[in-house]
Parts: sequence; structure tokens; C-alpha cells
Amino acid sequence: MAGAVLTWRPLLWTGQISYGLYLLHNFSHWWAPRIMRQLTHYRQAYFASEIMHVLYLIGLSFAAAALSWYLLERPLNRLKSHFHYAA
Repeated sequence: MAGAVLTWRPLLWTGQISYGLYLLHNFSHWWAPRIMRQLTHYRQAYFASEIMHVLYLIGLSFAAAALSWYLLERPLNRLKSHFHYAA
């Protein structure tokens, strides 16, 4: 049972982008109102419920971490093969 959970693709992907989540989730409170204002053209970012607000912050954090992984971290990780390290 534990092996099946640990090999679940969404959990593996979350582990792959986890460093970006760790770094970027703190900034989602800053980004969230600005992005919502741009999308809705309202001066005040408004959510119908606290749950919707939390889900929006989680989604924003995952989107930022995924962009970070695919556009920055993964290409930099591929450069490792070009550098040799002494043991």
C-alpha cells in the first residue's frame, strides 16, 4: 500500500518541483491579489470564501514552481553532465 502511494505520479511530480514550492509559496500572498486584479480588472481581489482563496494560493504556488522547474531548474540540471567533479 505504501509503495503504491509513493509511486503515484502526482506525488512524484510534486516531489520534483518541491524546492520551487518551498521557495515560492511565501510569495503567493504577494502575487495573488495582483494577478487576480489583472484577470478580473477589479481594484480589490475578492474571493467568495476562504477555501477558494486558499485553493487559489495553492494553485498559484504550484504553477510558479512548475514554471520554475521547467524553465530554469531542469535546464540547469542538464548542464551537470558538462562539469566533472573530483571525489
